Amino acid sequence: MSYIRAQFVERDESGRIIKGSAAICEAGKKSHSVQKQVERLGKVIWLSDDGKSGIFLSKTRLGGVQFC
Repeated sequence: MSYIRAQFVERDESGRIIKGSAAICEAGKKSHSVQKQVERLGKVIWLSDDGKSGIFLSKTRLGGVQFC
């Protein structure tokens, strides 16, 4: 099962994201503690409260990426 892993996300006083990166990861088939990175999403522009969707500035896709 794939999921978004956001790292080092920092917000300012108004709640806007000023720092952070994200990647799509996949849990291991034999053990869920083993994680494999599927794709780097890049800088976090917006992230939903539950962390399951967001908008990212991707280096690999050369532009903005939205995952829902």
